[in-house]
Amino acid sequence: MDPRLRAHLLAIEPSDEEFVDGLFGFVLRREPDAEARERALTKLAEGTSSRATLLDELVRSDEFERIRWFPLPGEALTQLRATSSRG
Repeated sequence: MDPRLRAHLLAIEPSDEEFVDGLFGFVLRREPDAEARERALTKLAEGTSSRATLLDELVRSDEFERIRWFPLPGEALTQLRATSSRG
């Protein structure tokens, strides 16, 4: 990898805390509970898990299976408006 690109990517890389919080928000649409956040941060700090592995764990979770087809906030309203305007 080009050293300049690597330096740029490292400069904009979020901290582990920001990554974990953002990952939960993006995948599960909620903030992590304190126990899950601490467990994820410990795994990252100890090197027993990578960021990619944490993402994989969340998208394979039972919680994600339950919510994956729910519309995102605002999408349901947009879909409802589109359906209403056709009728």
